[in-house]
Amino acid sequence: MQRKFLEDLGLEKDVIDKIMTENGNDINNAKKKLEAERDNYKSPVSACISSINGACIPVFLTLIQPAVLLL
Repeated sequence: MQRKFLEDLGLEKDVIDKIMTENGNDINNAKKKLEAERDNYKSPVSACISSINGACIPVFLTLIQPAVLLL
């Protein structure tokens, strides 16, 4: 969210500050959630990559499919 947008709506500075703070909190919470989800994939993918046999490919595809659907 851009501060200028809120200023153009004629909102007072203290109101804009509160909105921007809350928006920042929402963004940080979403970022933490996505980082945690990403970290859940790291271990299985790392184990899969280090594995020599092809048995890890179905595991990898199972993990990556939800991420592809988000695109």
